[in-house]
Amino acid sequence: YICSNVQISSVEVTPSTATLAKGENKSFSVVAKDENGNEITSGLTYLWSVGGGIGTVSPTNAKQVTFTAGQNAGSGTLKVEVTYGGNTVSATAQISISAGLASVSISPSTLTAGLNQTQVFTATALDELGNPMNIDFEWSVTGAIGSISPVVGKQTTFTASSVGSGTIKVKAVFNSITKEASASVTVSSTPPPPPPEDGDQ
Repeated sequence: YICSNVQISSVEVTPSTATLAKGENKSFSVVAKDENGNEITSGLTYLWSVGGGIGTVSPTNAKQVTFTAGQNAGSGTLKVEVTYGGNTVSATAQISISAGLASVSISPSTLTAGLNQTQVFTATALDELGNPMNIDFEWSVTGAIGSISPVVGKQTTFTASSVGSGTIKVKAVFNSITKEASASVTVSSTPPPPPPEDGDQ
C-alpha cells in the first residue's frame, strides 16, 4: 500500500565514499526519506549501477547490495535509483580502487666506500599509475662489509666496517605484493677521493 500523500524526497547511500583494494567486497545500503525526513520502508524499487568500469554490484534491485572491486586501479561511482509512487530519486557513492605496488628502487644504486664511511640509502615505491606510495621498507645487508640502521623505514644508514663487496637490499610489501631492489657496495681500505668543492679550478 502506497500512501498518496507521501512523496519520496531524498535517498542516501552508505557509505558515500570508499577506497578498496582490487577484488575487495564492500556492502552498500540506501535509505529513502519523504519530505518530512521520515524513512520510507515499503513500496520502493531499487536499481543499482556502476560507473567507470571499476567493478560489479549484486544484486542490482535491493536495499543492501555488495560491490566487488575490479582488477584495475581507478575511480568511479556506484549509483542507485529509488522509485516510489512513480517518482525516482538517485544517489551516488564515490569509489576508488587502489593501485597495486609496481616497483621499488634504491638510491644510490652503487657505492664505493672507505672503512668507517657512512652512506644514507633511500628507497622509493611506485604504484601501477607511477605515483609514489607512502609505505615502509625492510632493509638488509649481505656480505660482511658493515651494518645498517634502521632496518625498517624509508631510509637507512650504512656504516662500512670491513673491506669487501656486498649488497644493500630493500623490500616492500603492499596487499600481499612484494617488490625488491638492491645496491652494490664495495668497501676499500683506501677512501675514495672527496668530491671537488665548488670554486676549485
